[in-house]
Amino acid sequence: MINYHQINPDFEQDICLVYKKGIIVKTNEELKKEAIINIWPNPATRQINIERNNIEISKIEIVNIMGVLLKTCTELKKSIDISDLSNGIYFVKITTCDNEIIIRKIMKN
Repeated sequence: MINYHQINPDFEQDICLVYKKGIIVKTNEELKKEAIINIWPNPATRQINIERNNIEISKIEIVNIMGVLLKTCTELKKSIDISDLSNGIYFVKITTCDNEIIIRKIMKN
């Protein structure tokens, strides 16, 4: 179970931490970076679009729910063709130029 905990003691901005089994797994900065990368449509049929909002991306990978790598994109376009994938759930693993990893779930139907 993941818990989101937001604190606002006399700080200029909220501090948001994501806990999983009592361990902090995400902080404000990670959540902000994830929030500015949008993937749509979801669910998708032929392609997904990635809006990166000034985040420099070095690589995008698509893996299935078993963790098997199916696609790697280093030529970063605004859209990725997924028409060759079977219907199901996939994870889009985005690696930034700072070597940070953002993972998003998509559905192909």
